[in-house]
Amino acid sequence: MTKTGYERVIGIDVSSKKLDISDSKGKLPTVIENTMESIESKLVKKIGASESTLVVCESSGGYESDMVELLLDAKINVAVVNPRQTHHYGMALGY
Repeated sequence: MTKTGYERVIGIDVSSKKLDISDSKGKLPTVIENTMESIESKLVKKIGASESTLVVCESSGGYESDMVELLLDAKINVAVVNPRQTHHYGMALGY
């Protein structure tokens, strides 16, 4: 278990055309298209329903909504966070 209480944490940077993915287990592709079909086949099906997995993304003006909906429908834990807070957290860590 990590400090978060999850065995696997997946961070996703969302833009209108693509999703940049960082998987703590390294099992997912690093970039996929931001389309329903791509999210379903390359993300949701590969993660599978698991209480020990958390997907984290920043709110991105609605570009994340399809992905979040598909993940929640698949019973995958999702956290949509405020970009300002993640920016300041990164600055505090020296990034």
